[in-house]
Amino acid sequence: MRLLLVLLVLVAPLALVGEASAQTPGGSLDEALRYLPTDSSAAATFDTDLAGEELRGLDAKLLRLGAGGGAIESELRTAAREELGLDFDRDVRPLLGNRLVVGLTGPIERGGVLAAIEVSDPTLLAALARSNAVKPAGQSGGAPLFRVGDLAWAAVREDELVLADSRETLIGGLNRRAGLAPGLDEAGLDRRVGDLPRASFVRGYVNLATVLELDDGLAPAPLPWEAALRTVGVSASAAGEALSAEVSANTDPSSLSAADLPLAGGPESPALVGTGAGGSAFGLRDPGQTARFLLAAARLDGRGRGPEVDRDVIALLGPSAVVTADARGRIASRTDVTDPAAFAGALRRSRAGVLGLAAELGGVSGRSSIRPLRGREDLYLLTGPAQRVVLGLVGGRFVTAPDERAARRIAVEPPVPFEGPGGAAAFSISSAFPGGPPVPGLGPLIGSAEASLERVHIRLRLPVR
Repeated sequence: MRLLLVLLVLVAPLALVGEASAQTPGGSLDEALRYLPTDSSAAATFDTDLAGEELRGLDAKLLRLGAGGGAIESELRTAAREELGLDFDRDVRPLLGNRLVVGLTGPIERGGVLAAIEVSDPTLLAALARSNAVKPAGQSGGAPLFRVGDLAWAAVREDELVLADSRETLIGGLNRRAGLAPGLDEAGLDRRVGDLPRASFVRGYVNLATVLELDDGLAPAPLPWEAALRTVGVSASAAGEALSAEVSANTDPSSLSAADLPLAGGPESPALVGTGAGGSAFGLRDPGQTARFLLAAARLDGRGRGPEVDRDVIALLGPSAVVTADARGRIASRTDVTDPAAFAGALRRSRAGVLGLAAELGGVSGRSSIRPLRGREDLYLLTGPAQRVVLGLVGGRFVTAPDERAARRIAVEPPVPFEGPGGAAAFSISSAFPGGPPVPGLGPLIGSAEASLERVHIRLRLPVR
């Protein structure tokens, strides 16, 4: 896929920050989207309103993080001057304000990149004529065409500017806009993005059907949930006091059951532990469902390791699990079990199976061993290349930790209610790198994932003070 020179100039700095979905007076998203085919493998819309809430919010956050105020406009100004020989205030600013559509007109591996925006200033053609990188290249359907450097093509159709990576891609877009072939519209974009916020600075989707077609046919048959995947939608915002994003993995529910999902369904959130003093935590409701999904996804059936892992271990997992990482990066976990005595017996009978399963799931190489911890019933020491983990039952919970003291501590650490959006998975990640101080201006990254037959909905929020 070839890069678009003009796309880099007018779009790339904005592509880093996205699209505001609130309607701009005079702007029509349907018209810009129509340049893309209805089966576009990827499409997104981007805000170009430098005075709007989204881009002003992003600029303010960049300033707080040390990037300096006016960073977005500065990038555009420099790119316009150096890449196209244009004056930003005279030639580029009048083109901005409405939403910019960017998408692929063909399969992902073959490219076909096209961008379109409706402009409200009649000086567009004059601006193109002033650029030392733009040369007239005929017309198509009454729309003048231009060659932009060695990498891109452009066209002007009434008050719409269209950019593409090839003449063929450009002509195809113009034909769709003229009604000679079906084109995408806002309703089609919404169906593929999913029910994600419109008040966002980037909003788009990837059509997974076009990605899965790249499979060479040698991969195992997909799981029901994988086979049901259709699109992944994304929406992000810089309004308010945080950067936020939502991702929706959209599925066809007709052939799915609740047992096929990678997470337990529903909005109920698990509690977290260990989120203070630079710590991070991850919580999971119904870990047994996720464990079975991961085993199936890794094509591991849990057999041949002593007791059957699914029947004798995973089936005994309780309602919740938590994983924590302290400020030094040391990781510990605890998982509820429904029958501690039965679970302890399964561990005793399948120590080798647990070791082998952990190695396969985690891609662990080299020699590893597992043995009872000296003088401690139901606690084991797993050792291997650069690793040492204590695991077993403490207080009726299955725990893992770098040492016995940490294992006993996490077993009794009180839960902390998750103060974020609902879902079976929830996390809080500190801005501090292990062993280092927190990043100035950043709060913890808060996120959750909620599963249903229609989608897995991931929500993220990063406060910027």
